[in-house]
Amino acid sequence: MLCPTTNEDRLKSILNDAHEVVYYISMLSTTGQKLKVSSDEIKKRFNLIKKISPNKKCIIGFGITADTINDFKDTDACVVGSALCREITRSIDEELNPATNVGNMVSDLKQKLSS
Repeated sequence: MLCPTTNEDRLKSILNDAHEVVYYISMLSTTGQKLKVSSDEIKKRFNLIKKISPNKKCIIGFGITADTINDFKDTDACVVGSALCREITRSIDEELNPATNVGNMVSDLKQKLSS
């Protein structure tokens, strides 16, 4: 796991010993919070990670939403876990079908990534 406060020397050390996939926590916050940094700042850090270790896959997590996911379509992967959890909870609270609503949300995310 990498975070925004990991300095470049530490990044190199971690990436040198890391598995083929690393997880980059894009911001220091509580899960489910809105993005507190710009997509450009997150991608700048992602690009540094890829520059240091181009063969590693870097998954970006925290703060990625349906509104910001398109900004990350040129990265390895990003996580929208909290948004999916909120959709499940909302569906249950409103007595709707969570599978259908999550499926619709995933389709919408896929469409945004394709545009």
